[in-house]
Amino acid sequence: MCRSRSTQRVRFDHLTYEEDAIGVTFFKSKTDQSGMKRRDPKHVYANPNQPETCVFLALGIYLASNPTITPDFVFPGVNQRDRFGKALQRLVEKINERGGESYDTKSVGTHSIRKGAATFACSGSTSGPSIISICIRCGWSIGHVLERSPNEL
Repeated sequence: MCRSRSTQRVRFDHLTYEEDAIGVTFFKSKTDQSGMKRRDPKHVYANPNQPETCVFLALGIYLASNPTITPDFVFPGVNQRDRFGKALQRLVEKINERGGESYDTKSVGTHSIRKGAATFACSGSTSGPSIISICIRCGWSIGHVLERSPNEL
């Protein structure tokens, strides 16, 4: 649940083994461009019950499919954020072409993925994480988020 700009900067040396998780340390953030604040890794867990959302499986397939990746950036190249945003726009256009749902392609962007992940994390269960935990995980200011209506998130 991080910003696309943060994802495009992840390097292999930012990934750590954290017992039952992969740790990802984001050294720079929207509010700390210098990267001087202490950073704890965000834990990413496997999801063996839903392989379509399992980060471990996705990372394994990604690495197996890209044997020439160097040990620098996990997502090498320039403008990965823009490339992902354009791919997301094409996906929405294809969904619209097939009929059924109709989405405004201008209102769907990389931030939609973050908002969707946060919504998914706090719904569907009465024992899910608190909104405070989700705000922290997303790197959102708790006060700012709680002032907004749920439809704006």
